[in-house]
Amino acid sequence: MTLIWSVDPLRDDHLFNHQVGPYLADYFRDRPLVFQRLYERMWQENSVWVPSLSLTAMLAGPAWFAFRRHYLAMALSMFLINSMLMIGYFSDHDGLLALAMFSATAAWAFCGLFGRSMVMAAAARFISRTIERYTEPLLQRRAVWRAGGVDYVTGTGMLAGQLTMMFPLFWEVVRGPILLWPIA
Repeated sequence: MTLIWSVDPLRDDHLFNHQVGPYLADYFRDRPLVFQRLYERMWQENSVWVPSLSLTAMLAGPAWFAFRRHYLAMALSMFLINSMLMIGYFSDHDGLLALAMFSATAAWAFCGLFGRSMVMAAAARFISRTIERYTEPLLQRRAVWRAGGVDYVTGTGMLAGQLTMMFPLFWEVVRGPILLWPIA
């Protein structure tokens, strides 16, 4: 697959440049064509915020960022979602509960709609910095290969944590207040 390259010298930055394309398959070993097409769309639109619906990212939410080794986005989205769930869980005010649930759902949907773009932008910046840092092509490929891929251990742990975190909320919706377990 060939990328559409621009001759505009202003486009040669840390995100959109001619050197990133050949290394994308090394970074995204499990889904190279999907991310290559996304990079082409980002290049054409000259924007990082290109929507790319990923049902996996939407279902897994912040854990998907952990699978993709994008730990900062995982931590920020998890903090936001957990905060909103705690507000929703401990709030007695219906308006605050609705706002918290809407915010948590919106954050989850954002993960599914823009997650790939965020990961692609971070990967493109990393690849550009790696190419600048190392002069030897073999070292460049090795550094990109090591940084890319999928982190199954952290991703699975985050997914298990998310499911554990959501259990009390589902229990309360289905069976009533969870704080009454010892009484019931």
